[in-house]
Amino acid sequence: MLKNKIIKYITKYLLLALAVMCFPWAVTLVLGGGNSDYIYNTSDSGRYVTTSQGKVDVEDFTACVLATQMSMDSEEEALKAQAVIIRTYLYQMMESSGTDNVKADDTGFAYKTYEELEKMWGEEFPEKYNKLMKVMDNTALQIITYEGKVIKPYFHSVSSGYTRNGSKLFEEEMPYLLSVQSSKDVESENYLQGVIIEKKDFVAKLRGAKNEISISDENPLETMQIISRCEAGYIASLQIGNVVMTGDEFAYIFEINSPNFQVEEYEGNIRIITKGLGHGLGLSMYGAAELAKNGKSYQEILKHYYTGVEIIDLRD
Repeated sequence: MLKNKIIKYITKYLLLALAVMCFPWAVTLVLGGGNSDYIYNTSDSGRYVTTSQGKVDVEDFTACVLATQMSMDSEEEALKAQAVIIRTYLYQMMESSGTDNVKADDTGFAYKTYEELEKMWGEEFPEKYNKLMKVMDNTALQIITYEGKVIKPYFHSVSSGYTRNGSKLFEEEMPYLLSVQSSKDVESENYLQGVIIEKKDFVAKLRGAKNEISISDENPLETMQIISRCEAGYIASLQIGNVVMTGDEFAYIFEINSPNFQVEEYEGNIRIITKGLGHGLGLSMYGAAELAKNGKSYQEILKHYYTGVEIIDLRD
């Protein structure tokens, strides 16, 4: 049961642990069509996401996810990279389920109305909308593949300085998801986080998740040890009392930023210090933005974080 929750937790982190939203783009395009500022259009993919407002083309749904997942003030090449990732995620989901139409609720994305997005952007709406459409136009119908198959495009906010090797985390070969350097991430304000927990709460959370655990109420860390870490520093396994768990399980239980952490006693309490924000798999959004600032194209960014992949245009 807990293992299934961890898998869902990691998948949720794929969506950045942020509330991602979208809106009915058919309405957006109609309302925006008469303004000369809106010089770009989305393409038609022939695949759809069903929202509460009806069917929305994957291209439009990708745009609405991107619009709230990242600021339109972000580097353009980083926005392009993220647009390709979102679309790839949707295509991979469709291929896995053997359909060309998925429900919005099943993707993990929430959505806003057009009016809510317009309110959020205010007077900057024309400029931001036009930039969004430019990004979509320049990456239309592009997805990431490895040896002809659509990849699982994991991504996260901030790495620990290196990303994780997916093949060592999941019980499947993921040769495109190797550990790569993302050194600029250490400069992020979200790189380090310290959380202090009272001992009784620390023990209660562990017992709530692992009712078979046997640990001391007074000294819960005396039987805790890190068994192994991956090459990127993320904890692969640790033991607390009589229970062995993964770093991802521990991160899920305590709702901390990352499975790359250390635990110590601090002034009579328990302090957990994490590195990075998210699961550490695939593309680091902070690192991607830094690469874009340094002149890297979105194709170069994607090929840095996903080893040996191709970015293909489905129109070719």
